[in-house]
Amino acid sequence: MARREEGAVSELLSALDELVEIDLDDLSPDGILDLVAGLVTATNRMTAVLTSAVRAADRREAYRRDGAVTMKAWLRGSCHMAPAEATATVSTGRRLEQLPATAAAFADGAISATHARVITRAMTPGRIAKAAVIGIDLAESDQILADLARATAPHETARGVVRWVAGVDPDGALDDAAETRRRFTMAPGLDGRVHLRGE
Repeated sequence: MARREEGAVSELLSALDELVEIDLDDLSPDGILDLVAGLVTATNRMTAVLTSAVRAADRREAYRRDGAVTMKAWLRGSCHMAPAEATATVSTGRRLEQLPATAAAFADGAISATHARVITRAMTPGRIAKAAVIGIDLAESDQILADLARATAPHETARGVVRWVAGVDPDGALDDAAETRRRFTMAPGLDGRVHLRGE
């Protein structure tokens, strides 16, 4: 890590140490609510920075230094991140590169990682290509959805995303899961049990 980055991380950790030492019982109701609101914004911004850093490491294949074969594998092994969280972080970082308005809202702390994931999960390569073909402007869609995310909770943002998807991919054929391999087998065992296996 470069000296500048080391200094920034050191300052951040020192600030967190100060926050941990705050006696919450000494705060007024207004003070504690202001603290909570500030911490939510800070958490959103830190998660956005983490997502950007993960994307940079992914793009440069930095994970190979430690023998990992993917960035997701490195996050699971080196950071003990849950598989679903690692996948979501990597995927969100990749897709935010095409969604500058959503990325900016995330970086500002105005929206959470959940908001960003609700939007980016819908923006599959197939849907983006289809939107271009039928004349739906990605930059305009990005701005509309980012503004919606700034003003609403994730489940409300998801309703707007669903409407966008309905206009681009009404049958869901361009979803990430559409190309996922599926299989199911059922076989009787010697002990009389039925063994199920599926993916």
